[in-house]
Amino acid sequence: MPARGFLYNPAMLQNVPVARILGFLFLANVVLLAWMTYDGYRTAAGTLSVGAHIRFALFGMVIVLFTHTMTLFYFVGTGSRIKKVVGQYALQQAFVDRTRRFKARLFPWLTFTPLVTMVLIGEIDAALPETAGE
Repeated sequence: MPARGFLYNPAMLQNVPVARILGFLFLANVVLLAWMTYDGYRTAAGTLSVGAHIRFALFGMVIVLFTHTMTLFYFVGTGSRIKKVVGQYALQQAFVDRTRRFKARLFPWLTFTPLVTMVLIGEIDAALPETAGE
């Protein structure tokens, strides 16, 4: 039974540096996107096979989509936590209002960027010849 208590310990979740993890993932996304773009130019020049570029690009896009999803859920969680703390400690409602305004600007981008990315992947895949992956 001690192992089960170790697997789910709410106090441990308080210490996870989610913002740092998201910052690292953001930097990884920048590097991956630059690398995929460079590989695309190499593929167009004929120095890299199309299959190698597609495999790496699919891996990179999964990381990009994962990062966007993590960021979206992070902001959902922090917004609800801010509401709870403001109510619990009778803080100014301006904190909640500022969070709502920020989320109103951010959420459309966080929602539609992964959708656009998936559509682009599908469009690029549909435009490739049948033998591209071989």
